[in-house]
Amino acid sequence: MRAGCRVPGAAHAATEEWSGWFMRALRRHDEIGNVIQVTFGRHARSCVKILARDSSPALNDDAVHEIRIRIKKMRALLQLARAATGHRRYGRAKRKLQRTSRSLASLRDAKAMLSTSEHLLQHRDATKRAAVLLRLQRRLEAARRRVSPSKRRTMAHDLMNAQKISSGCQGSDAGWNDLAESLRHEYARARKEFESARVAPSDQRLHGLRKRSKSLLYICEFLGTVSPYAKAKSTQLKRLAVCLGNFHDLWLLKHANISEYIEEMAATKQMALQQKALRLGANIYCDSPGTFTKCVRKQWKKHRCDTGIVRKVRTD
Repeated sequence: MRAGCRVPGAAHAATEEWSGWFMRALRRHDEIGNVIQVTFGRHARSCVKILARDSSPALNDDAVHEIRIRIKKMRALLQLARAATGHRRYGRAKRKLQRTSRSLASLRDAKAMLSTSEHLLQHRDATKRAAVLLRLQRRLEAARRRVSPSKRRTMAHDLMNAQKISSGCQGSDAGWNDLAESLRHEYARARKEFESARVAPSDQRLHGLRKRSKSLLYICEFLGTVSPYAKAKSTQLKRLAVCLGNFHDLWLLKHANISEYIEEMAATKQMALQQKALRLGANIYCDSPGTFTKCVRKQWKKHRCDTGIVRKVRTD
């Protein structure tokens, strides 16, 4: 693995989905812990508003997508502030967010399988295509019905509780030294998942890499305005997240018991995406956790010095 504080090379333009939605980026004059709490609260309140304003029997696809993205970014911020938050508060807030996210997981998966099938079968036999899409459309409708108004009220309650738990901690006073441990930990976890997938690729290991890489992506987006290194990493992580997201959607299709025909197509596409994901990951996770953390810290400190309000940063 290569080391050094090199800014990764330019990547392809990100899709609209990964354009930095909803993440309040850190600015050089900000107190990190305070911005984390404020941004976390904004995400929670926005999700609650979406759940409250949609009075229809089923949430629309855009609302589901926005809520899920916001929750993932809330979880990433919570993980970044983990050391300052404390183990018990972190665990309680994390469980609230997980429960809300899982309430929408089956709906997201059903929509993803339908969209992926439409793409895979667009030039295939019309009869087979219609039969597959009809079955998947019925699954989507059933998943939508399960997210009832009562369940939405429970989700809103959990989100507000998560905000209260996080806002009651000492994380607002957190500085770099409080967050360096969490930053190093998150990168190390993602890097470990990549090494595991590289040595012995499997659907499960690539899914683990997807989850860890998305969390690291949102953290790098947050730090990107005070660290060009983190910003460049986030650009690469967006490409990896899209690739692994497509891989996961194909995995869902492969195990959906729709037809052998579509399972074979999904497996073939997966192999190409697996190879691409491992190539992207090798470039992203080339640095050690220590090097990653030191590069971000060095650039963060420089930006703070530019405003004349830098605090003393402990050397790792």
